[in-house]
Amino acid sequence: VMRLDSQSREMIDSAEVIMSAHQQSFSRIRRYIAKCRSNKNFSYNSIALNKSILERAQKDFIQERQKSKTLGRREVTEQDFHRWLLLTRLQARSQIGVGVRKCRDMSFEAEIEDWENAMVLDEGMR
Repeated sequence: VMRLDSQSREMIDSAEVIMSAHQQSFSRIRRYIAKCRSNKNFSYNSIALNKSILERAQKDFIQERQKSKTLGRREVTEQDFHRWLLLTRLQARSQIGVGVRKCRDMSFEAEIEDWENAMVLDEGMR
């Protein structure tokens, strides 16, 4: 049996608290996404992605692929790209759903801020 001094025990306790906080954050993110997706009156697929968002998405996808190769990280794939677009639509949907953004003539469109927020959210989940 190995005995730990008080400093080592405190470090382990701190690490456990951090891991617990991350798990709670991921759990909240998953619940948020599930709630956005579950609204029967609104499909996340009905959020349009305009040309400027798609051009930005393509540019960011290429940059992330190159960065992952340079840094020796896991390869960025089309699945990641699909997830980013989905998160962008969910982000836009959440802004409309809570009344931060209004829709015009039942036309729903994501904005660049939605893409940027989706990328931040995705980075936090990795």
